[in-house]
Amino acid sequence: MGKDTFPTAEELKQEAGLKALFDKRDGDRITSLNTARDCSKLTIPSVLPSESFTEQTRLPDTYNSLGARAVNNLSNKLLLGLLPPNSAFFRLKVTDEVAAESDTQSGMDSEVEAQLSKLETRVMAKIEASGMRPIVHQAFVNLIVTGNAVLLYENDTMNLYKMDSYVVDRDYAGNVTDVILKEKVAYEALPDELANKLDITDDEKKKDIELYTRYNRQGSQWLTYQEINTEIVDGSEQTIKDKHIPLMVLRWSKINGENYGRGLVEQLIGDFRSLEGLTQMMLEYSAIAAKVIFGIKPGSPIEVDELEDAENGGVVVGNLEQDVSRLSIDKQSDLQIPMKMVEDITRRIGAAFLLQSTTTRDSERTTALEIQYLARELEDALGGIYSIISQEFQLPLVNLLMADMKYDLGNMVEPTITTGLSALGRSQDLEKLRQLNGLIAEVSPDYLTKYLNVEEYLKRIGTALAIKDVQTLFYNKEEVQQEQQGITDAGVPQMAQPQAQQ
Repeated sequence: MGKDTFPTAEELKQEAGLKALFDKRDGDRITSLNTARDCSKLTIPSVLPSESFTEQTRLPDTYNSLGARAVNNLSNKLLLGLLPPNSAFFRLKVTDEVAAESDTQSGMDSEVEAQLSKLETRVMAKIEASGMRPIVHQAFVNLIVTGNAVLLYENDTMNLYKMDSYVVDRDYAGNVTDVILKEKVAYEALPDELANKLDITDDEKKKDIELYTRYNRQGSQWLTYQEINTEIVDGSEQTIKDKHIPLMVLRWSKINGENYGRGLVEQLIGDFRSLEGLTQMMLEYSAIAAKVIFGIKPGSPIEVDELEDAENGGVVVGNLEQDVSRLSIDKQSDLQIPMKMVEDITRRIGAAFLLQSTTTRDSERTTALEIQYLARELEDALGGIYSIISQEFQLPLVNLLMADMKYDLGNMVEPTITTGLSALGRSQDLEKLRQLNGLIAEVSPDYLTKYLNVEEYLKRIGTALAIKDVQTLFYNKEEVQQEQQGITDAGVPQMAQPQAQQ
């Protein structure tokens, strides 16, 4: 088979049916799947329940809610940072070739920028109208807990596939080469031609039928088709350009040679297991320590019923100090060690998941500067995650939406992500400018007024804040001088006129 020759859907089917191929790849990743389920049990059990789970099955209980709170907190911050509301997370700019041609035509840059800005607004309006944010939020939750998720955008609808609903094959560099999605559909929803081909019983018709969808990379294109009971669905076979594929295979971490990523919970699973065990032990010990049992000395005239029925402040005849004893565990000091360990583990988990309430030092003198520095340090730790998600989610989403809206600009325009890692870099630049300004003001306040290049300073602030063409918002020195000169020239005749009348 030549380098540019790829198998058709029928040839791929002859190799193995999609169900058999899915089951084989699913068995090969059983260890990764079990680890992801363990991570789900320790945080949010509903994210990836056991294989035999149904709506009637009870999910496992956890002894603490820190894992769920940490995952939801980080996923919300990722959603706000990578898909911010009411603002574009990307910027469209012309390629270098188009920019070089536009230099010879005056006035073209402003017109192009205006049109691209309108296009950005339309794409963001498309995102808001599609209602994809809740689905994207759940995808981030799955990424944090299990390390994997797949988003499929078709017919203006975003669908999420959890780790147990798809299998993926990647090359050593991590590029996706083959994906098989598994979902269940009702028999009544199938086309009549396909339903008549299926060899199933009447009892099987009452149950949901498994539908498999395959996306196979073939050079710069993808071949996709669907299959039910080894029967290819008519009309499902099609070829899609690489930039227009509606599939986004996401992962939390990128490891060469592995088909699936590893979530943040798996990286800290030791702390989560220790916290769960210590919390269970402390709860059980607290229940035992709170239990009090009274005993009556044999031969005592005090009756058991009389002692049990005595009300608060009541009177019981007898020598209670000698005839009645109390059994309890007075070892509260032994709980200090596990409580200290729980506090340390909680602080480590909170730092990894950007929980400010757990990472801030418990002190009366904790300053605002200390909190800001800690927040920046923790957010910088997510730089690698931002870069992965921007390449596997944000850029493909922009290209897909533009293709869906029939905005095919070819190689003239390319999107650039302006949130995530790049936003962190800009915020650091802005903070450094503030620090420089403050340090110079401490040494010599007059130096800033005499030697600061205000135009360049404003330009760099605008760049750090991602404001386009900030220099056009202010007059430069020449324009200010001309304005002042015009006011002076206009005032001279007005002053000379009363003098001439006198």
